[in-house]
Amino acid sequence: MRIEGSEQVEEAVSLAQQAEWQDITPIEQEEGEGSMCPIAYTDEYRELMGYLRAVMAVGEVSERALALTAR
Repeated sequence: MRIEGSEQVEEAVSLAQQAEWQDITPIEQEEGEGSMCPIAYTDEYRELMGYLRAVMAVGEVSERALALTAR
């Protein structure tokens, strides 16, 4: 992922590689077999949504959960 600021571009580290997220197992989106029109999500989007689904499933309300919505 690229985060573009006024002058600086930095590569964001995958959530799977961050110690803060080691206690969460992402939940993948289920797309039915043979779906008529699968959506081509980016890997970054799939990862972020997997973690968001996981924190929502356990009812986590935290700063890190909120931060997912800003990425």
